[in-house]
Amino acid sequence: MAKEKGKRKRKFQKPDLLLAALAFIILAFGLVMVLSAGARFSYQQGNTVYHLFLLQLMWAFFGLAAALLAFMIPFNKWRRICGVALVAVGGLLILAHVPGIGVQSNDAARWVNIFGLQLQPSELAKLAIVIFLAHNFDQYPVRRFRDAWWPCLLVLGITVLVLTEDLGSGVIMLATLTAMLFQTGLSLRYFVVGIPTALCLGWMYISTHPRIQGWLDPWNNFTDIGHQTALSQYVLAMGGLFGIGMGGNAGARALPESYNDMIFSVIGQELGFFGAVVFLLGLALFIMRCYYVSYRCQDHFGRLLGFGVSSLIAIQSGINICAAIGVMPITGVTLPLVSYGGTSLLISLFEVGILLNISRGMTKEVKVRASRISKSGVSDKNATPNDEQGSPPSIQGSGTETI
Repeated sequence: MAKEKGKRKRKFQKPDLLLAALAFIILAFGLVMVLSAGARFSYQQGNTVYHLFLLQLMWAFFGLAAALLAFMIPFNKWRRICGVALVAVGGLLILAHVPGIGVQSNDAARWVNIFGLQLQPSELAKLAIVIFLAHNFDQYPVRRFRDAWWPCLLVLGITVLVLTEDLGSGVIMLATLTAMLFQTGLSLRYFVVGIPTALCLGWMYISTHPRIQGWLDPWNNFTDIGHQTALSQYVLAMGGLFGIGMGGNAGARALPESYNDMIFSVIGQELGFFGAVVFLLGLALFIMRCYYVSYRCQDHFGRLLGFGVSSLIAIQSGINICAAIGVMPITGVTLPLVSYGGTSLLISLFEVGILLNISRGMTKEVKVRASRISKSGVSDKNATPNDEQGSPPSIQGSGTETI
């Protein structure tokens, strides 16, 4: 029939409720931990004990609004502004070094002050890079490294701007870039050679940094560069198996950024080993659900975007926790949905909104071949299984043909 040459829309699926529930539980747990870890610091600054908690709660409401926005807007819309977003965050990263606009803390210019509101451009840059890479790898299939050199070069330029002041965020960007390249058609030999080479060059670059020296021998540098690493391990050890109870973070009073970068140490101290393990299992389940939602998406760009966002959350969480227990040097990376920090929480919830939108299924209109269904209702023999509502096509595809 002539009408069958038109278009049909696939009905919206319900969002992944388990993913939403896990994100909400981790968010609520993070608010409680910020209250417990930041109460004394708030009081010492001349504020009420609820000061940091109320600020975090305010940002949580902003983040939930951002998550709702990301959930309502089809994920394919974000690819239209990926280039503009990347240029914008590059400009913000430069503005962070401009006196009067950039805000320095701990000898690092990581924030910009816009109309009295402090934002961390590196948090915006991470998500912008993921959207940009997902769009380019979808539009231009990568089978050899030369197919991906120019988007990688652009991302490396942004990363260099970040590395000058924020080592942790720069490492996250490079690791996320590597993870997304792994989802293309690039041969494994590039990773076998490239990853060890990059690690060696990176170690040569950062091995002389004072923070690395403090991490390698924190207890002999306890009064200087190893103070935060050693104290973080001490606070963790105080928790024992069952913890000292909520609000009883006596050792964490002297731990710098106990409500922010080092909040996992406070979790281990107050809830103990078993409480920390339960939290890690919940976080791992949340991350696994993020990857599951991405894998089930039937759009190539959606799978790449979901995989990139999931990798961003997983890598940042891993770096934060490893730094808290002393496996990695402290780099100032927050724990998504848990640590205190307005921009971090806002972007993390926005990413959750994107994943929930991806979990709804396709939003694009799909052309139907007129020959697929005849008047008698017999399917076209030449139709491929991926033309129907079957399993998602391989993520190696180019994305030019959608379901």
